[in-house]
Amino acid sequence: MKNLSGLIKVAMSDSTAKSITVESIGGEFMSGYVDVDYAQLESAGEAFWTATPGKQQSSSVTIAPVSGSDAETLDGCLKTGSYYISVLPQFYAEGLRITVDYGDGNTLVRTLGETDGITIPRSDFNAFDGTLDDTLPDVITIGLSFYNENDENPLGAFAPVADQNVDGEEYSYTYNYTLDGAPAGKDFIFTISKGKNSATYQHYKASGLDHNVLLFGAKNNAWIKLPGIPGRYLKSVSMSHGNTTAKRFRVQENPQSPVGKYFSSPSLKAPSLTAPVTETVTFPTTATQDAQIINTVEGKSYTMEFTEGASLRVFDITVVYSKTLGD
Repeated sequence: MKNLSGLIKVAMSDSTAKSITVESIGGEFMSGYVDVDYAQLESAGEAFWTATPGKQQSSSVTIAPVSGSDAETLDGCLKTGSYYISVLPQFYAEGLRITVDYGDGNTLVRTLGETDGITIPRSDFNAFDGTLDDTLPDVITIGLSFYNENDENPLGAFAPVADQNVDGEEYSYTYNYTLDGAPAGKDFIFTISKGKNSATYQHYKASGLDHNVLLFGAKNNAWIKLPGIPGRYLKSVSMSHGNTTAKRFRVQENPQSPVGKYFSSPSLKAPSLTAPVTETVTFPTTATQDAQIINTVEGKSYTMEFTEGASLRVFDITVVYSKTLGD
């Protein structure tokens, strides 16, 4: 007995998919009735099968959870994890289209081997790198430029000072990228807190400047909670400020007490109001104390706290995420 099929390995990081369909873009048969040349099969020839005339074949294969199976969630979706899809082994010249149908009616389309084609070997598998629903680049750089020619706030309009509270307000930022050659976007949430009851934050043109900055009031300990991204580590956080007195921030595990482990940026001052200086915390850090962070945790949200932040003028904040931390 010999196995005739090949396998495509796919994985999902969430559990809201009702089904996954794999389709040959070039129309090659992926399943159905075939005639097998056993001599070719025995000698490891590639053309050991042909479609059986008059019998059913299909250019797509769909998997869905069987009711009551270990692969099914309580609401009838596929559980998180990896799946192997059995198909006819061959070279698929235009690659494969993979469509994920979700329980809410939305779909996600990914492609595999669309540039140079892809070979699915007999009695072996070819895998989609990563998870189907992880559509983001390996390295994600989010740049929040508060000082710009158009005085645009990258986080949208801030809550009026009178409505701000110490627990912070949420703001959405759309990260634009390319997915399989097409434009795509992902929304991330940043939470900004003034830090203390008598403090404030504004997108405001401070004295001596031509354009707005992110301006924190005359208090320390305001904070910004950064997004946590599944499958990514927080790699670095940078802040450019235009204060001629030394300022700094720290990256910490939690926004409010107890803040958990942390690591502080250098304390630097700008040469002038219009020549900002940049401070960065990069992971892994050079931490030597138990209270300090060495490495970040995959998918976890961290917080910037401005420990020397009174009257802080923030020009830019840049946050970098990566699939690995490295050295």
